Amino acid sequence: MKKQIQSFLKVTAVACVMAVVISACKDDDNPAPALTGESKTYALSSVSNPAINGTVKFAERADNATVITIDLMGTTSGNTHVAHIHQNTAAETGAIILDLTSINGATGKSETIVTKLNDGTGITYDQLLALNGYVNVHLSATDLTTLIAQGDIGENELTATSTTYSLVGVNESGIDGTVTFAKRTSGSTLVTVDLDGASAAGNYPIYIYDNNVATGGPIAINLNNYNGATGKSVTSVRKLNNNTAITYDQLRAFNGHINVGTSATDATYVAQGNIGSN
Repeated sequence: MKKQIQSFLKVTAVACVMAVVISACKDDDNPAPALTGESKTYALSSVSNPAINGTVKFAERADNATVITIDLMGTTSGNTHVAHIHQNTAAETGAIILDLTSINGATGKSETIVTKLNDGTGITYDQLLALNGYVNVHLSATDLTTLIAQGDIGENELTATSTTYSLVGVNESGIDGTVTFAKRTSGSTLVTVDLDGASAAGNYPIYIYDNNVATGGPIAINLNNYNGATGKSVTSVRKLNNNTAITYDQLRAFNGHINVGTSATDATYVAQGNIGSN
C-alpha cells in the first residue's frame, strides 16, 4: 500500500511539472507582437514647469498597433500626470481625440497600445505619423488646466527650417523684438513673436499686412495677441484672412510687413518690421 501511495505521488508530481511546462509553452506560443523597427520620436517641451520636458515615441508593431511611449524628465514620485492627443496644433488647440495612459511621476513614463481613436475610428502607425495633432500632458486628473509638457506631432512637427525677422520699436514705445516663421512637416507655418520691453499686463494685437512698412496696406493675416504675462504669441498659419492657402515658402516670399499694436482699442503701433520679399 505504501508503495502504491509513493507511486501515486510521483505520478502526480510529474503531472504537475508537465502542466507547468505545457502552460509555459502555451505562453511562449502567444508572445506580444514584435515591433517592426519603425519608430518616430517627437519633443515634448516645458509649459508651466521649466524642469519638466521629454519625448513621445510612436513605435510600429507587427499587428498594425502602435506603441506610444511618453518619457518625461523632472517629474516627481507620488504624482500622476494625465496625457492626451488633441486635434490641430498646440497653437490652435483642439478637442481630445485619444486618451493616453497616465504618466507615473516616479518614472516619468507611460505606455499606450493604440489601434483606434476615442471615437472608435481605427488608426495605423502611418496614419498617426500624418495626424493633424499635438500631445498635452496635464498636472493631474483634477487640474487639467495646468499643462506640464506639450508638443506637436504628425504633420504638425516642426522641421529644422525657419526664418527670423526683426521688429523695431516705434512711437517711443521702448519695445522691439523678432518674428520667427518655422516650417512644419505639412508645409504650413508656426509664427512666433517675441518682444522685449513689453508690459507684463499688456495684450498686444499683431497683424501681417500687405506691402512694406513705408507703403502700408490692408491686413492679410491675423496673428494671436502677444500676452505680456506669458511672453508669448504663437499662431499656426495655413491661409490668409481671405481663405487663400499659404505655405511656409510662400509666406517667406510674401510682400508684407508686421505691426504690433498697443491694444485692441488703441491703434498706436509699438513695433513693426518688414517680412518676406521686403
